Amino acid sequence: MMRFQTKAVFAMSIFSVLGLVSCTPPGPVVNTQRKHVIVLPGIGGVNHVPMRMVNIINEEVEGVSAQAWDWTDIEPTMILGDLVLEERNRRRAAKFAESLVEWRSRHPEDQLFIVALSGGGGIVLFAFEQLPENFEVEEVLFISVALSPDVDLTPIMKRSKRGLFNYYSHNDIIILGAGTTLFGTTDRKHRASCGLTGLKVDENSEWADKIEQLRWEPSMRKQGNWGFHLDGFAKNFIRKYVVPRFVHSKPHADGAATSS
Repeated sequence: MMRFQTKAVFAMSIFSVLGLVSCTPPGPVVNTQRKHVIVLPGIGGVNHVPMRMVNIINEEVEGVSAQAWDWTDIEPTMILGDLVLEERNRRRAAKFAESLVEWRSRHPEDQLFIVALSGGGGIVLFAFEQLPENFEVEEVLFISVALSPDVDLTPIMKRSKRGLFNYYSHNDIIILGAGTTLFGTTDRKHRASCGLTGLKVDENSEWADKIEQLRWEPSMRKQGNWGFHLDGFAKNFIRKYVVPRFVHSKPHADGAATSS
């Protein structure tokens, strides 16, 4: 009984942070520029948090377009179900993969970037598992994602030209520490997520040099990022650490970048 009460109380605390109602069904992938960014929200769906990045890109970044793709409106469920219902999430990911393939058939030369927040990281991974072997994106970016630190990233790494960028923060202890230890990650491991600890990267693996990690540092408070779960989408943090990845071959960053 006590264990159930603990889970219920913790779920309510998570809902208070993430439980904003999704309102936009996922449509086709549509770009207006030769570089396009797709932002996948966390559990609970599209709200003002992922839309910050979409709006900054569309309004401030020349030559790059962006859209949010709300996977949670496929087979809608309770917010916690967005995290724990793996088979449902794999079906949602299949729809995302279909949209990507359809878009690529119309835009074979355009550059595509995919950004995932929190639970959206699992949808990206599951989708890449279902994409054709020759499908390619420019880069995948994880922002505070709820995947296990030693998750197999092969499906993403095989299909991402530049590889993977992972932002994580040791301050994200409530959601990506206690939360995913109690309820599980999107890849169904009951442990702290890589959005808290960083990814465990084998330096001898063939993908090691294509995985870049950015650890939260106190200096990032200047950009409005205090290291908590949604702070990776603070406006000035996005402008300084994320947007340059879409514009330049080498991003501008002076934070704590690590390769493992």
